[in-house]
Amino acid sequence: MSSITYRLWKKLHKKNTASPFFVKLFDRLSERLLKRGEIDAYYPLLSDKPYKIAESFAVNSYKKYFALQLFENVMETLVVGSSHGFCGYWAEERLHEINACEPSQDLYYSYEIYKKYADAPRLKNVVLFYSVFSPGSVLELTSQADGCDCYRYFYGIPYRFGGNTEKRGAREAFSLFVERMKKKPDFHYVENVTKPPVFDTDPRERAASHLKNNKRDENQTVYVAKAAALAKEKGHRLYVVVPPARSDYTACLPPFEEIFAELLKLKDGVRILSFFGDSRFSDSDFCDTDHLTADGAKKLSALIREQTG
Repeated sequence: MSSITYRLWKKLHKKNTASPFFVKLFDRLSERLLKRGEIDAYYPLLSDKPYKIAESFAVNSYKKYFALQLFENVMETLVVGSSHGFCGYWAEERLHEINACEPSQDLYYSYEIYKKYADAPRLKNVVLFYSVFSPGSVLELTSQADGCDCYRYFYGIPYRFGGNTEKRGAREAFSLFVERMKKKPDFHYVENVTKPPVFDTDPRERAASHLKNNKRDENQTVYVAKAAALAKEKGHRLYVVVPPARSDYTACLPPFEEIFAELLKLKDGVRILSFFGDSRFSDSDFCDTDHLTADGAKKLSALIREQTG
């Protein structure tokens, strides 16, 4: 049974209050639980720490990074991409697959992760998820830009706009975070998303939000071309997956050829596997407008394997 301290800490953690009293109480409880080893990550939320880790990003990012380190020499299929891949690909250890997708992972980071592991000795297939928002989505320019720090400190991937500027206290914070993660005895380094995060958003609003990024002139699709060139050089097969979505969401979008015009311009070495509007998926396969349930992810993964095997 969880301690009273932990249960109180959990409530405060979910509440995310700005009240100075509760912030101070949360800090004290965090210190106590860290010393006891009752929480499985380092939470640098104490007032004397100069850097605060984006914990949700850090936990996911470290799990993916550790899995890649652990299985690099046997990995045959590498999957990269945003939350649509994070929730949408059910990696099978027996097939030597690693799902390195993370929420909000943009095409730059997808390409850089592939580049980092392109010399894995048994790598054959690279599966890259490409969604409606991908052409103009740049993680470093969003409110979630702190997630870029995880790619910098775990993978050594440089910032696109921030150069190699060292953030004060960040190295110490990430070192402590990794130290605590490794000490957690029941920490699972390889896992699929059994309970995807649910975005309870009106489909029209969700589609409009994604289309804003689709129309933004950031030329992110150039990283798909770079990945294709690298795959050709290394003798890998690159598959670009356009994921399915719920019918009420797709009904709010322009035609496929318009949305994915930039992707369709790419020819050399780019094999597109589109499940956009695929009738094999029903609305019950989704937990929200555009993220698959665990069963939906298993279905999509099986269909991808049919075309990549």
